[in-house]
Amino acid sequence: MDRKQNVMNDTLRNSLYQLVMLGRSISIDRLRYHYCKMKGVPYFGTYMAARQGWADRYVAMDKLIREELQKYRGLAYQVLEVGSWAGGSAIIWGKALVEDKRAGNRLVCVDPWKFYATPSDLSLGTRLMKSGFKNDGIYRLFRHNTRCSQIQDNLIELRGASAEILPMLAPNQFQLVYVDGNHSYRFVKEDLKASGVLVADGGILCGDDLELQMEEIDVAFARAAGDKDFIRDPKLEKWFHPGVALGVGEYFGRRVSQKCGFWAMRKMGNQWVDVVQS
Repeated sequence: MDRKQNVMNDTLRNSLYQLVMLGRSISIDRLRYHYCKMKGVPYFGTYMAARQGWADRYVAMDKLIREELQKYRGLAYQVLEVGSWAGGSAIIWGKALVEDKRAGNRLVCVDPWKFYATPSDLSLGTRLMKSGFKNDGIYRLFRHNTRCSQIQDNLIELRGASAEILPMLAPNQFQLVYVDGNHSYRFVKEDLKASGVLVADGGILCGDDLELQMEEIDVAFARAAGDKDFIRDPKLEKWFHPGVALGVGEYFGRRVSQKCGFWAMRKMGNQWVDVVQS
């Protein structure tokens, strides 16, 4: 059996497993979604795949930005988020900026809020995400969640493809840039290249879903996976995002600092150095 067939079988098994685990909860969670909308509280659940982040990663993200804000001596701290979905990570950044109380603090969110998965990616996760685009549902949920979290006064939405929007932004203007958009290899590399120049000297370039680093994986196997979002490495028998592992590894040319799948590097002149995540 060749590598591509192995990828297909692994993806199918993973989708079936997720289907069994999530199938019963989705219809119930849809009721919770409507309840949250009615009560004016944020919703992050299985409906529309609104819950995409892991709690330990959110803890790492929150700790990082708050530590950076404490050290920062400028008048305003600017954060750029590439890929926002339902607003989970945006709320992490936004709340920290609001509580920091500098009047000029801003969070810029770039996302097309349009379905992007390829026909070859048949994972349940991407199918659940696709459901969120009906009637602009996921974008409306993003706006609901950020509004309920009271970060809207510090938030700027730029709706569109990152490839179109990022080149229009001024270089070296953001103290933190978070990349969590399309996880296909080509798009990860493009987003990193376009985002890196936007980071101010001393600032942070970071992202999510780096379960395994490039030096750890079967690179040929990962490349053979094509545009698939989530696969299992045959050597380590661990699930990971191949596009993220390859894109991050090639952009930095070495192992990066990461914790719980959340990675971060600091820009120092023409170099990228590790960020110590406690």
